[in-house]
Amino acid sequence: MQTKAIQQKIKSTGSIKKITRTMEMVSVAKMKKAIAIADGCKPFLHEARRIIAALSGGRETHPLSATREADKELVIVVAGQKGLCGAYNTNVFRQVYKTVSTIRATYPDKHIDFISIGKYAEKIARKFGREGDQHIIASFIDAQFAASDSRVITGRIASGFLDGIYSAVHLVYTDFTSVSSQRPTTVQLLPFNPDAQLSDIDVLEAEEYLFEPDRDAVYHMAVRVLLENMIVGSVERARAAEHASRMMAMKTATDNASEMLGELKLYYNKVRQAAITQEIAEISSGAIALNR
Repeated sequence: MQTKAIQQKIKSTGSIKKITRTMEMVSVAKMKKAIAIADGCKPFLHEARRIIAALSGGRETHPLSATREADKELVIVVAGQKGLCGAYNTNVFRQVYKTVSTIRATYPDKHIDFISIGKYAEKIARKFGREGDQHIIASFIDAQFAASDSRVITGRIASGFLDGIYSAVHLVYTDFTSVSSQRPTTVQLLPFNPDAQLSDIDVLEAEEYLFEPDRDAVYHMAVRVLLENMIVGSVERARAAEHASRMMAMKTATDNASEMLGELKLYYNKVRQAAITQEIAEISSGAIALNR
């Protein structure tokens, strides 16, 4: 390889290293922001769960907790907004495949609709279409998922469940556990299970509080609010997982570029030294020939 070609390769590899390093730093900032938003939802979510746990006992089954007979189920898919994030979107696809396979194995005649959150979520959902499915009923591809979007989704799934269109609603997302660990997860949103809210909280004494306008109204509102916060919190945790995966992928790419630069520079020096040695040998041979 000519020294000029090696120099061009060194230059292009250096440019790639700068780009991947920049993307790594951007992903770090976005990950921290997503984690802060997700953590900000926790106190409100915790209090909503405490209220539900306190008010659910001794009451009739909530309409969103009742079992429904329907020929459809709904799956909400949260995936990446962009690529270059390692196996993040592939893992979401595998989790959706597992969820859909479980539903169809249990209920072969069930049709499955999807709500996609993220550009890659729509691509994933399209792979599971089947004849007779309405398939993707809503798609949210904006970079920022707002609380208003969560309210729209909650209203849609609640009305579909109460109207008997869907017998169950599932949420598939990637839970952020640490920078180096993200876990694809499936959560059943509907039918709503109030007992699941009692597992890890201290239940408040309902008699110590005055609920306005009445306990039933507060209970019904708390269920809706909890569903909204579960969705928006899951989306933000999935966003944090996406940025963490992209950060690790870009860090790996940066390290590989650095290693390649070192090898190229070493090879360049060897080629350059060989050329110099050859020139010196040719000059020496010419000088000897002239002397003879």
